[in-house]
Amino acid sequence: MIPNPYLILAGVLIVIAAFGSGYYKGYSAEHERFLAFQEQVKSVAKVQEAKNESIAKQAELVTDGVKNEYEAKLAALRSYYYKRVQLPSANSGNVSSIPDASATANGSTSDPDFVRQCAETTAQLVSLQAWITKQMVVK
Repeated sequence: MIPNPYLILAGVLIVIAAFGSGYYKGYSAEHERFLAFQEQVKSVAKVQEAKNESIAKQAELVTDGVKNEYEAKLAALRSYYYKRVQLPSANSGNVSSIPDASATANGSTSDPDFVRQCAETTAQLVSLQAWITKQMVVK
């Protein structure tokens, strides 16, 4: 007996419809999972952005605090050394003599400006160390 072409066509269409519906169900399920993953990533990103903003604000507060402390120390040092060193007036015409090189060979100096600069550099280093230590704690 010769098969009816319409029955063959109907069978092929049924098989195609079965595979098509399976494909669509699989695609829909994966698409739903993908959308759920996107939402999860968005929520995690929002939490991380809030955490990053918090960390940035804390770091900025630490920076401002250390900066203010450093500026206060620097002002105190400058005030201290300004009071101790009386600079000659510009109209006096006195020129300081060249210091003896052998007097400063061992690292000691009588130049008050050099001592002030060393104190300022030390204060800067101490403030930098404090800033680094405090920044490491920020989380």
